[in-house]
Amino acid sequence: MTAESNETETEIETTEEGHGTDAPHQSLTWQPEGADFLLVWFVFMAEQGVSQDVTLNVGGALVSGTIIKGTAYLDELAATYRSAASNGHRETIEGLAAAVEEFKPLYSSDDLELTNFKPRYIHLKNAFIRHTSNSKMPTDNGFLWRGRLSAVDAFSLGRLG
Repeated sequence: MTAESNETETEIETTEEGHGTDAPHQSLTWQPEGADFLLVWFVFMAEQGVSQDVTLNVGGALVSGTIIKGTAYLDELAATYRSAASNGHRETIEGLAAAVEEFKPLYSSDDLELTNFKPRYIHLKNAFIRHTSNSKMPTDNGFLWRGRLSAVDAFSLGRLG
């Protein structure tokens, strides 16, 4: 207590980066350039299997959907290609689906920790875009969406109806 006030003075130990050691994460140096650390954390949680509905403001458009793992995005993208195979060109489409699946090791890690997690992209399923004219695209169940985390201007939890 100081003599001039009733407030308690608290000293917080700091790390070399100047962040308090009692912070939830010792340092925010893991945050990818230009990305919101909290949104990165939601992407990290999705990689752990905990999905979250989110609405993103990207360049004035609202993108709403459910955050999913990078591997789930690739799986669903490959499945989308394969479902189109009924329209012919089966070999070409199967080749595209197999090529997409080859990227899965980029998202697979047994020792994933927040301090070494530096995603550049966010992946959504059942996504739709609402433009400033209030039009919704698509009008049905949504689609897969992938965007740069650094391009997200703002976000809120939950989906737009």
